[in-house]
Amino acid sequence: AQEEIETQWCDFCGVEGEAMMHCSRCLSVMYCGKQCQVSAWKQGHKQQCEHFISLDSSENASGLSESSSEDLGEDEIGWRVGSGR
Repeated sequence: AQEEIETQWCDFCGVEGEAMMHCSRCLSVMYCGKQCQVSAWKQGHKQQCEHFISLDSSENASGLSESSSEDLGEDEIGWRVGSGR
């Protein structure tokens, strides 16, 4: 049987690919590269990210540490490779 490869899209520019990077804070959005990630952060993902984290923590009932809700600068935005990490 042939294994299907999951196609993913950049949440900022919409480009399609197989090796997108997840936001390392919320893991809810994917980007094709650092430029799209930084642009999305500046255009509002920062607020969305905090919302996704609060939704996730309420579902898991694990709470957040104080440091996870601190403001991150452009250089502190992290990401993780698709489903690999």
